Amino acid sequence: VAAAAAAAETAQQQQPKCRGLKITEFITFLQTEANAEFDLSPAVAERLNMSMEQLVGRAQGIWEGATRFEYGRAVQAELDGGGADDDNDDEDDGVAAFPYILCSKDDAGDADRMAQWSTAQQQTPPPLRKKSGHDRRLLIQDAIVNATASRPTAAVVLKDMFNARGVYCAVASLPASVAMAVEFEGCVVQPMLLATKLGVGTITLAVAFVNEYENSTKIDLDDVSDDLQELIDEQVDSSEAEADATAAPEEKNFPGAVLSLCPGFLSEDDVFHLNSGKVVKQKKVQRIMTEWLLSRTAGGEDTTARVRDNLYWTSSSRDSGSSTTGRGKLWEEILDRVSEPNICAPTFKKRLTWYLEPGLSQTSFTNLHVTYDNVGASKTDHDCILAAIAGFSVHPDICFFEYKLDKSPQIEYQRRQPQRLRLPQHSSDGQRRQKRALHRPNVDWMIQSYVEQARPFFDTGINGTGVVVAVSDTGLDVNNCYFRDAANPIGMNHRKVVSYDVAKGDSSDYEGGHGTHVVGLLAGKKSSNGIRLDSDGQGDGVAPGARIAFVDTTVGTSGYAYPDDITLLNVGRTNVADEANMARIHSASWGVRGQNTYTSQASTFDDYMFQHDDFLMVLAAGNGGRYNSEGSIYAPSTSKNAICVGAAHSAEDDLTDDMAGSNFIADFSGKGTTGDGRIAPDIVAPGKFVLAAGAQPDVVGECDPENGELPEIGYNKLLGGLKYDAGTSMATPVVSGTAALVIQYFQDGFYPGGARDSGPSISPSNALVKAVLLNGAQTASIEGVDNLDENIAAVKPYDGAVGFGRIDMLTSLYIKGKSFVQAQVWDRQTIDDGETMTFTATIDRSNGCDFEAFSTTLVWFEPASANYCNKCLLNDLDLYVTKNGDELKYYPNGKSTKDNVNTVERVALGSGVNDGDVFTIHVEAANLSTKSQRFALVATGCFGGEASEYSGMAYGAPNNKNSDGSSGGSSTAAVIAISVVGGLALLVGIGLLVLKHHRHKESF
Repeated sequence: VAAAAAAAETAQQQQPKCRGLKITEFITFLQTEANAEFDLSPAVAERLNMSMEQLVGRAQGIWEGATRFEYGRAVQAELDGGGADDDNDDEDDGVAAFPYILCSKDDAGDADRMAQWSTAQQQTPPPLRKKSGHDRRLLIQDAIVNATASRPTAAVVLKDMFNARGVYCAVASLPASVAMAVEFEGCVVQPMLLATKLGVGTITLAVAFVNEYENSTKIDLDDVSDDLQELIDEQVDSSEAEADATAAPEEKNFPGAVLSLCPGFLSEDDVFHLNSGKVVKQKKVQRIMTEWLLSRTAGGEDTTARVRDNLYWTSSSRDSGSSTTGRGKLWEEILDRVSEPNICAPTFKKRLTWYLEPGLSQTSFTNLHVTYDNVGASKTDHDCILAAIAGFSVHPDICFFEYKLDKSPQIEYQRRQPQRLRLPQHSSDGQRRQKRALHRPNVDWMIQSYVEQARPFFDTGINGTGVVVAVSDTGLDVNNCYFRDAANPIGMNHRKVVSYDVAKGDSSDYEGGHGTHVVGLLAGKKSSNGIRLDSDGQGDGVAPGARIAFVDTTVGTSGYAYPDDITLLNVGRTNVADEANMARIHSASWGVRGQNTYTSQASTFDDYMFQHDDFLMVLAAGNGGRYNSEGSIYAPSTSKNAICVGAAHSAEDDLTDDMAGSNFIADFSGKGTTGDGRIAPDIVAPGKFVLAAGAQPDVVGECDPENGELPEIGYNKLLGGLKYDAGTSMATPVVSGTAALVIQYFQDGFYPGGARDSGPSISPSNALVKAVLLNGAQTASIEGVDNLDENIAAVKPYDGAVGFGRIDMLTSLYIKGKSFVQAQVWDRQTIDDGETMTFTATIDRSNGCDFEAFSTTLVWFEPASANYCNKCLLNDLDLYVTKNGDELKYYPNGKSTKDNVNTVERVALGSGVNDGDVFTIHVEAANLSTKSQRFALVATGCFGGEASEYSGMAYGAPNNKNSDGSSGGSSTAAVIAISVVGGLALLVGIGLLVLKHHRHKESF
């Protein structure tokens, strides 16, 4: 303690050895309240009658004042000898550690030092390799070790935050004396401020929710900030239901919060014991956090002084030269409302509930979930909740705060739509009625061949058998004929449902429920009597041989209560005796409306998939994409490692008169990019309109109507045991079911020969499954986004509507005599930082294969990023392709240079691919934050296989191909457009067996 006090006293007299971040630098790293608090937009400059230079200077002055304040607060805490109870032993740990951002940036002296070395050694210097993120991470670690050599400091854990060429940043908890003493080349050390901990939109949402309550004293934000008021108005407007009376009711509960605790909060032993269920101290967590809030916001006679002195905006020690902002006035008003002693004690003690969710490792964030019971709450309760945000933000163990908004199924509800002339691109009503009498599912042949009723993977025995898929949803009607097993209870002997976790649900589904329909699309298989399987069902799923591990998240229709993230991820994976019965996929048809950032949940999902390479999350993109709304991808599908799924139209007798055809993206499908600019959605699949099981919870054995009649095509249309519906919720299980087919393909030895047992049984990694699906996805036939108002929006590869394309199995994996392509895969490859690896694929059409294209895709699952990252990629691998030894490089994702944003990179060549061409695939570890990175690589083309019996049928093959248009080291993708004359789209049929609306656009 004496040593710590001495160090703190020394620090109090010193200046930090490293400079801090500039506000303009910080807002490029994270998307937080700093973006609003230090709004540097031209509109703000105009409102304040300032030049942009003046505005930036003003913001920088305030930022520097707040930075000095945080340093002072940390030094004082160290002088006082008190920190938070980091190890949960009921006592302060003696040395106060606060969160800092530590960055290593390019040092301009590197080149000079290399020249001096060259002169001294009298030889040519080696090429100067710029420091990678991993190099810089080691540099920071060594500097911290040196700075703590004489100080009583616990081991420091770094959490990667940002990694790009020339700069690497991490978050770490340090005593002030260490933060001020640490020094390394190009060093930057920045204490985390209130605004940098709060997720973007936090204050907007908090004030908007409080103002919505009738018994609240409204906060007049006109006096605070005009632009902030506009944001709140937008939030309130966007929360109003656009749907008609058939829409599900909007949830009105006040949102909970997720507090991400700083790295190192838990020791490795703590993480192990908490995750293994051996230590659970939830009551203790609740007590500790309640006491902390009371001490910082409303804990005693000196409440007002204490809270004001912990916030820069209201502190009496705020720099006198710093002019306040609207956000400062807001905090002053909030704190004035809770200035009476102990006014918030009842709120914090009785209305807040806490739950600790340990991270998966020491470098993972441990998340503290807090919920607010607002039933019968008073205006004082609401004011205290706003004040609590300030209390959270000054807690030294809390790195990030985000609102835990309600999750909702991504099902689309009927909306008032403009009338328009019918586009004659699908069957007439009479033809459609005839087809519906003989209906078989359209979705499965659309993904397997795109030739009407051709299902080559089913014909070969690939139907998902041997694969368990986890699903989290509203409930599952297990007595529906598509799941019913009259001979066995739910469990490993049940034909369809291996487990049913009630979690926070009720072990059933509501009539026409979302969950039953989703599971039916994924794995439903008709059994009229619950004993013998029927040969065909009108609502059979995409992977009818797969089985389901289900977690129920809803009680009736009262709202959605999802379990904590780790419990959710472990559904179907823990307490499973046989590893072969462990869930390999989790299909989640839900998301958080309006949240496009990288959230704590996205981070947890990424961590889990990185640490469990046999597990893949498939997530709905969301239904906010109407009218081409860019950036409408809903979290947690903002995850880096999961598959984000958008929705396309179904086909033939599943189409309505106002739909343009099957070669279109659904109007509502969420549009990319993600908040940090990554491609999203990753893939699209049929999601409007699709037929599958429909829940009738009070009926046993409900099934296809006996008279052959089908439900009306539309939103949430139920008849018997079948239902039509639409949404990215529906497209997601289609992709999940297809992923199950991919896993079975490798497990049953179909690789590489295209027949069962033609190769060894392989357990593919999650990265390989994703690579196979995205490599084979097609954009060539997608004609646009059907916006339902005579407006067909053009699309192109890798844009925010189609991503890597529509799912297509014939161009993904080899089935002998069926598929267009053969595949070569390299799974679980490891590359070291700075290394380059090469792989070779040779075009061989000697055995009849006539596919014209070549495609290769690189996928890697990397560690989770920091919440709200503005550039989430941490390990930058680069893919490029050369042909026949030429120097010309073909770059990925439609780019003319390397991609440093995405964790998926694809090069697709649709022309100039000749028999005998040798493609060299280059994978470079350009800039890693870790020592090494694992990846999966897939290549498809003609590699000596047989011709497909479907050549000339689907899409206009054999010219069925993606193309990035790569030429001369650049990529220029053609844009698909549709000409409309007199309100009617003109298309040309391509054959008797092929649907007229499957035409391949020759512009590709």
